[in-house]
Parts: sequence; C-alpha cells; structure tokens
Amino acid sequence: MKQNDASPRIDPGLFFLRLTGSLLLLYVHGLPKVLHFSEELTRIEDPFGFGPYASLIPAIVAEVICPLLIIAGVYTRLACLPIIAVLLVAMLAMGEGFQATLNNTGDDTTAIVLRGGSQAETNSVITREQVPTLSTLPGISRDGEGRPLLSPELSQVVNLVSKSDGTDVKLSFQRMTCQDDMSGEAFDAKVNLTIGTRQYHGCGNFGAKQP
Repeated sequence: MKQNDASPRIDPGLFFLRLTGSLLLLYVHGLPKVLHFSEELTRIEDPFGFGPYASLIPAIVAEVICPLLIIAGVYTRLACLPIIAVLLVAMLAMGEGFQATLNNTGDDTTAIVLRGGSQAETNSVITREQVPTLSTLPGISRDGEGRPLLSPELSQVVNLVSKSDGTDVKLSFQRMTCQDDMSGEAFDAKVNLTIGTRQYHGCGNFGAKQP
C-alpha cells in the first residue's frame, strides 16, 4: 500500500524572499521608529488628522510586528494587510506632498536652468562666466530698471562617515534666503542633514558675520 507524505513542502525561493523582505522592512523602517520614537512623533505624516500617536502606532505595528509574523509564518496573509495599508497611505501622503510643493514653489513664470544631462541641482555645474550669457537669453524677464530676473544659486552636497559608529552622513546646502521658523531670523543658506535614516532641515550661514 502506497503512503502519501502530506507534510507541506517549503519553497526555498519563496522562503528567501519572505525572510529578506521582512528583515529589510523591519531594519529600515520598523526599528528606527521604535528606537527614535519621540523624534518620529515630530516627523510622522498625519494625512487623516488623527494626531502623531494615532499615525505612528499603526506604522510600528505594520513595520515591526507584522514582519515578525511573516518571518515566523504565522498568519502570513493577514500580516501583509497592515503593511499594504501603510504603504498605500504613505504613497498618497507623498503624492499630496509633491503636489503641495509644486503648487507653492513653482509657476509658469519660474524656471530652473541645469547643465545638459543633469537630473538635479546637486549634479549640475554652471560657472560664473556662463551666468551673464544666460541673462541675455530671450524669454528672461526684467525688472523696472531693465535688470534680468536671474538668481544664480550655489548647491553643494558633502558625504561623510560618522567616526563613532560609521553611519553615513550627508550634508547639503543651497545658497538661498532661508527664514528660521522659530526665531524668524533670515540666513544665507538652506541646510539639509541626513544621518542614516534620520533627516534634519534648517538654515545657516556660510561664514561668521562681521560686526
């Protein structure tokens, strides 16, 4: 009499995808929210207006508890639902943020000139000698005194490594008027600092102001 082995077979490929995907979600998104809970409360998106706690707690459940359930193979399909929901909310919030940025900072009369082949301001190089040439191009608006409405700006990115733990640190600054939200003081540059997965935004000066 032939006996059939009814024990489930584990597909190595699917198990590898389930394990690596869950670990990446846990390490990149879940653990930083738990380890830096207070800081994440000030940065978490709140698209529905429920408050930071009501937005952060579900995100931690979806990005910490659910990956652990998927790794263990317990309620795997149900554990995927909160993850999908959080990703959809994040995508909608990101789309609304991009739209708000475009509406508030751009219009049909403003243009950014980049070097040919550049995809962003950070990898575009336009020399000072080229600025007068740009000011003579047709289509450049002028003020009441005939001066071209052209603003050459400096944008620089500095990549560093933290000596304490080897974390990647990226500092970018852009020469433009930046007003501090708390003090209302105006500074010479807009500064973005990224340490690992944490991001900080602020204003600064290129050098000490002379009295």
